[in-house]
Amino acid sequence: SKGTGVQYQPVRYENDGDACVVKGPLATPRNADTEKTFTVGTNDLVLTPRTPVICHGLKNADHLNGKIGEVQKLSIKTISYEVHFEDTNLKPALIKRENVRILFELPGKQNNDG
Repeated sequence: SKGTGVQYQPVRYENDGDACVVKGPLATPRNADTEKTFTVGTNDLVLTPRTPVICHGLKNADHLNGKIGEVQKLSIKTISYEVHFEDTNLKPALIKRENVRILFELPGKQNNDG
């Protein structure tokens, strides 16, 4: 069955990452009056392409733990994301969804204009 195509904006994790607070549904143009905030199980999330993520909890590829990348696509068969890493020396990898977390803030990217 095909997804509804309705998108929500992730806001933050709760319960040590077991739940994610999301806002939506997102419309174009955005309409804050129709958007609601609620909590969903992390495993119910489907990340869209270009979502920034960080890898964690990997055992067979533990060198990728803590690495930042971007979701390119979802493999339905394995419930894994193809992640392309910020470090271009790393090859893209299929990472199970329980081993990626949405990166809400990029580390070390503070704006020092002042």
